[in-house]
Amino acid sequence: MKSRVLIAEDDAVNGRLLESILGGSEFEATLVSSGEEALRASKENKYDLLVTDLHMPGISGIELVEKLRAEGNPVQAIILTGEEDVSTVVRAMRVGIFDYVPKPVQPEEFVLRVKDAIEAGRLVQAAERATRDRDRRMERQVALSVWKEDVLGRDRDRYNKTLFDNLRMSFNQGIGFGGLVTLPSLIADTSKIVDGNYLVGTDLMDLLIENARMAESAMRRFEEIDQLIRGEIDLREASIAEVHTLVCRVADSLHSLLDIKSQSVVVSEPPRQSGIVRISERLLTDAVRELLINAMKFSKPSSQIFVLFRRTSSHLHCSFVNTPGENQFGSRGVPEEHERLIFEPFYRIVRTVDERFGTLDYGLGLSVVEKIIQGHQGRIRAGNIHDFFSKGAEGESAANFELQLPLIDT
Repeated sequence: MKSRVLIAEDDAVNGRLLESILGGSEFEATLVSSGEEALRASKENKYDLLVTDLHMPGISGIELVEKLRAEGNPVQAIILTGEEDVSTVVRAMRVGIFDYVPKPVQPEEFVLRVKDAIEAGRLVQAAERATRDRDRRMERQVALSVWKEDVLGRDRDRYNKTLFDNLRMSFNQGIGFGGLVTLPSLIADTSKIVDGNYLVGTDLMDLLIENARMAESAMRRFEEIDQLIRGEIDLREASIAEVHTLVCRVADSLHSLLDIKSQSVVVSEPPRQSGIVRISERLLTDAVRELLINAMKFSKPSSQIFVLFRRTSSHLHCSFVNTPGENQFGSRGVPEEHERLIFEPFYRIVRTVDERFGTLDYGLGLSVVEKIIQGHQGRIRAGNIHDFFSKGAEGESAANFELQLPLIDT
């Protein structure tokens, strides 16, 4: 999807130049000749970036940004100026303008600044979504024991039905356990006995081996969960910067999977405040990888997955935010009543899986992630947040998985 850029420039020649520079495959540029036209265009459409001249008749570039902010439109902005007036630039930055570009613009540098501004704007918006939603959810955060008494007590019948439907589906589907149940009968019915031995076709034998391998992988998952529950995890001290580097490294290693649906991962900068957490690098890498792949599988094609870092006085927070597509039930993301259930073994909201990602899809991946984070003395929660910056009354829903790792005193 192309990034949408609104250009407000009263000089027709310069405006057409900017429009031509951004008119390639990466951007969709809209040119207006005044601040008033820019205000009207912003009400009718959503833009990723505003590029505005500093001096225009009527509404100046700075006034345009101030009016958009006052109307609740937080669009990222770059201002064009022919001046070297430091005070003017400072004023522009104070009203929330991301960058300024001196005239005449240099095309290559201008494109780079536009890309930086758009990416920074999306990170800010994603962080704002998470913050707004966090405030709304604070009162609903309860300990696991309270949750079991409350949610499972009230909704035990539906939970049991859904859980056992998923168990039945997992063991009856064609790959893994289900295949091992049905394939022997199929081999017995279709194979010939020669000299007291079954003569099995190559296709059937290959399928049997594939299913045995999948079932073996599932059993290893069971063992991994069991070890995480029964044993203590060997943790070492690590800085917030090291955790940030670990997440970036995992994201960089997943390019082949990101290409499946033309997706990308954007990781925010680490918090400015320092801090120390205790981690198992191997297990935390596994958890981050699982969360990123989970986000890829359930995200829209050509969408971005955001990883946002935040530090509080007691915890390092790391949020994985993605824009989910619609599932077969007509909903998006994580239904509120499933926010804890999805971490239960075999619990799956969606019955269909995307085999291109090469995962087991028995509903065990998030169970492993939860046990890993609990082994770090941390917490994980899942839920939907709303994009308050999208047009329309409802906005766009995004799914958010947030890890919370406790900080230690040094």
